Amino acid sequence: MTQNTEISKFLKNKQIEFVQNESKLLMKYNGSVVIWDDCRSNLYASVAKSKLEGGLGIVQDKCVNGFLFNEDKLHERPEVRNLGVPEILQQTLLALNRKDICKEWMAQKRLFVIIFKAKVDDLVFDDASRLSDKAKKIKLINSCINYLMHDRKNNPVIRLKDDLSVVADDIVKVINPYINKC
Repeated sequence: MTQNTEISKFLKNKQIEFVQNESKLLMKYNGSVVIWDDCRSNLYASVAKSKLEGGLGIVQDKCVNGFLFNEDKLHERPEVRNLGVPEILQQTLLALNRKDICKEWMAQKRLFVIIFKAKVDDLVFDDASRLSDKAKKIKLINSCINYLMHDRKNNPVIRLKDDLSVVADDIVKVINPYINKC
């Protein structure tokens, strides 16, 4: 959000910028830093604040969720069909009562599939984020067996640990743009 990307350029045209300040990610709207405690929409504002700034034992939300297996009909999954705006952006824009910007982003979005390699120990299963490394490996093996033998709809949502990013050398393939049948 602080780098020069398609989404940051889009937001800059809407007078929205993100600035790193020590361990917090601050949002500027119309040139002023947003004070989340002052927002009228407290539900969205408190979520936005925790995702951007962390606090009270909450780590800033920097992750991108994905799926354990790439599949031909990934676009038919409910999690993908409803995908339109990155969650962190959606929360911040709703807190500012700017649903119009969400709609505009959705109208011009493009979906990508990024296939990358990662160490099993670095993965987090969305539905079981506190598994030990051994339990994680067992869940991974069971997920593979279930997916291949029985239920291709059982494709677990995964992400990397919060303090990790995908490095370029670990990217195996980018499908660009992904067929957007949403």
